[in-house]
Amino acid sequence: MKRKKAKTTKKKLTVAILYHYLTKRDQKTYPDKDHVVVDQDTDHTVKLVRKILTRCGFDVQIIKLTIGSLRNFKHLKANYVFNLVDSRALEVRIARILDRLRLPHSGSSVRAIQTSNNKIRTKKIFEKHGLSIPGYSVLHLHDRLRRNLLPSKFQLIIKPAFEH
Repeated sequence: MKRKKAKTTKKKLTVAILYHYLTKRDQKTYPDKDHVVVDQDTDHTVKLVRKILTRCGFDVQIIKLTIGSLRNFKHLKANYVFNLVDSRALEVRIARILDRLRLPHSGSSVRAIQTSNNKIRTKKIFEKHGLSIPGYSVLHLHDRLRRNLLPSKFQLIIKPAFEH
């Protein structure tokens, strides 16, 4: 007697796309219009990523987060999180939550974000491990710019040490 093979129904994996939604109120607190334009472009990126993931056979869950509210986070039911949150106000908070939940996700861990957002700490780590880096100086707001404070001749790149 021949047995029929039972059909195995493979459950689709769900990928959640987390992103920072910029409310009108949030836009007013941004330092400049360029930041607003970049964050508003995330809506387009979310649609594109959703389309690609759906084509690849995944169920997709979209979760909008705002600076003032993470309540949509409680609806997260996914096997993997595609983390598009890169807002300075939220990225560390979201990474911390994802790390605690032990959910596989794109993006960096809390520790990596905190380190890379601190250019002074990053340079010290590079130096400690013998990696070659350009000369640098740390200038404070109260420092008067003098030639002896600069690491080399001009051309110089000036970056805020704690900017995103």
